[in-house]
Amino acid sequence: MFVSPPGEHGDRLHKCPAQVRQHVLDLPALGAPLDQAGSARYPLVALDDIAWFARHMFDHWQSWGARDLAVIGDSLTGEEIAAAFARVTGTPSRYAPMPYDELRAAVPGFSHDYAAMFRFFADRDLYARDRDIALLRRLHPGLLTFEDWLHRTGWTG
Repeated sequence: MFVSPPGEHGDRLHKCPAQVRQHVLDLPALGAPLDQAGSARYPLVALDDIAWFARHMFDHWQSWGARDLAVIGDSLTGEEIAAAFARVTGTPSRYAPMPYDELRAAVPGFSHDYAAMFRFFADRDLYARDRDIALLRRLHPGLLTFEDWLHRTGWTG
């Protein structure tokens, strides 16, 4: 996605093609190549939640053994992300689909990895198919949704 907290990626935005900057600067807009139809879901997880699960697994290593734990906090479409942002921040926003060609132009050098990642998300809803959200919430009742994360961090784009 090309909407980031100030200071994280803003310094690179000026290097993006004009079409990509429009997706970002015709704001607030979430510019991401999720899919043109808007039905793909983007898996989201807060860094604090990743840290919580890592700590939990280290603290209970005997019961985890060689097993892994697939973590996710939320899974939203581009429209849902923009709507949640608007609800929490009070700032109207929209989802602006970003064609893969624009992604490749915006992120030269490793755009093929980004494009493959977003195509994977478009083809597979990780939240519904590959994650046991009930288990994750039993283990960590404070697992954040995207809206929870927005409230907690106070992020406004």
